[in-house]
Amino acid sequence: MNARVLWAGLVAGVVSSALLSVVKITSKRNTVALSSRAQATVVPAKEAIVNSEAVASASSAGQEKLAAPDFSPPSASADFQSRLTEILQVEDLVAQQRQLTELLERWVATDPEEALREAPEIVPAEMRDMVLREVIQAWAVRDPQSAADWALNVSDPVEQSRVMDQVFGKIAESNPERAAQLLQGHLDIVRPALIENVVQQWAASNIRSAYEWADAQPDGELREELLKRVAFVWSQTDPMQAAQFVVEQIPPGAVQVEAVVSVIHQWALKDLAAAGAWAQRFPQGELRNRVLAEVSGVAEMAMSNSPR
Repeated sequence: MNARVLWAGLVAGVVSSALLSVVKITSKRNTVALSSRAQATVVPAKEAIVNSEAVASASSAGQEKLAAPDFSPPSASADFQSRLTEILQVEDLVAQQRQLTELLERWVATDPEEALREAPEIVPAEMRDMVLREVIQAWAVRDPQSAADWALNVSDPVEQSRVMDQVFGKIAESNPERAAQLLQGHLDIVRPALIENVVQQWAASNIRSAYEWADAQPDGELREELLKRVAFVWSQTDPMQAAQFVVEQIPPGAVQVEAVVSVIHQWALKDLAAAGAWAQRFPQGELRNRVLAEVSGVAEMAMSNSPR
């Protein structure tokens, strides 16, 4: 009995060992299989990442080839041109002129040279000179220095004379002293009438500074003409002093004669007797004859206008 039991135990041990070996082998195979499947799963994932990067790269390349849509606003020039075209359709001429002036002032504030270049090309031919004048004068008001620099550098002499009249004439309306200062150093290319008008306007607001500026100019006909304009303004408030001024400050000649006649006319309008007495003091000659004739003319005009 004992021998049988011992034999059965041995057999059972052998079987258990065999079964354990089988289990280990099976487990190892399963582990290897699972590992292989996991690796097989990982590989496609890596490929997917690579493929994704490739797609992204291709997409980026495509974006480089395709220009992005332009959402920038239209240029100011296009806006002004469009608005100017609309204004030209306005039937009310007063309203059209008002709107045109306002538009050109805004355009000049943005880009005066562009306005000067493009605005005249849009309007009908008969309006071009008017538009040019509007643009130039708006520029002179907004930025006198740059407008003056532009006018002084216009190459065509005839055109330059025209635009200088417009630029400096407009500046002088509000600041004649500034206009004269901007013209200083360029008087050789300025029409004499332009600078004479500027000085006369200046004298009307500040006669002393206008006189000092005119008196500082080189001797010659221009200086004499400028002093004549100062004297004319002075004669409207103090003709006796103005008369003395032209006799003493302006050399004898045609300009002095015209200055004296201009002053005596203003004096005679204020005090005919005093002007006549002063005229009688001149020695015989052309100047005396001219001033006496001027006084006589004022006297005749006063008599014809007096009630009878």
